[in-house]
Amino acid sequence: MTTGDDDGLDFAPDERDQREAAGVPDPAPVPPSRPAHDDGVVDVARSTGNRWWLAIAVLVVVIVGGSLLTFYNGRSGSTTVGPGDSLPPFAAPLATAPKLEHDAVNYAAEGDEGEAGRVPACSVANRSVVTSCRLLDEGPLVLMMFATGVDECVRAVDDLNRIRGSYPAVRTLAVAIGGEHGKTATTVRNRRWTLPVAYDRDGGLSARIGAPACPFVLFVAPDGTVRQRLFGSVTADELDRGMRELADERARQAPTATTPRTPSAPGR
Repeated sequence: MTTGDDDGLDFAPDERDQREAAGVPDPAPVPPSRPAHDDGVVDVARSTGNRWWLAIAVLVVVIVGGSLLTFYNGRSGSTTVGPGDSLPPFAAPLATAPKLEHDAVNYAAEGDEGEAGRVPACSVANRSVVTSCRLLDEGPLVLMMFATGVDECVRAVDDLNRIRGSYPAVRTLAVAIGGEHGKTATTVRNRRWTLPVAYDRDGGLSARIGAPACPFVLFVAPDGTVRQRLFGSVTADELDRGMRELADERARQAPTATTPRTPSAPGR
């Protein structure tokens, strides 16, 4: 039976407790033996141990990273969208518009598609939402997926925001992967971006298109066909070249202006 003062940490006495109760001092510690000419042995062991810890740390990073990619890419559409593929339709909440109560990206093509969405993405009409269909109706599109906490990704959006002014016929959209309304809006204000910026709160859109790295950029023709894909280290020159190619393609497809023919006089 325990008393009221029992803290639950009492254990059976060990050899040291018994010596202490009998008033016998602890024996002097025996220094560890060291073999002759062992200079450097400890350093080698320490170095080997450090390498083991480094290897373990790298393994953990690989496993966690692979698990995250498996988690995201294991959802609807595990294949990365690339050149020749069609951009899946989506409706994404804008970071600079009033926040929606339910703000997960809708990427349903037909509706009633479970977590993808209950209604077709392109049927969504709300001032807090941008749809891929609406953007593509206006021209070719550059879609950039980024992360607000990764400097390289944020700088890529800086470049896109700066370059877009040279190509008014090309639409642009940046989407924060795993972002949320307040933090993404703060990033937009701090970076003084003027391009539309949405956020993908639960990673549904990034999973749907299979974004393997940040930033992830798709150059899309007005018919929804992906012309080019970039990811990882994306340079301003690559963005400029991709946008120029979209703009040139758009110009080639535009109907040429013709001089209206003067109608012939009656009877001739």
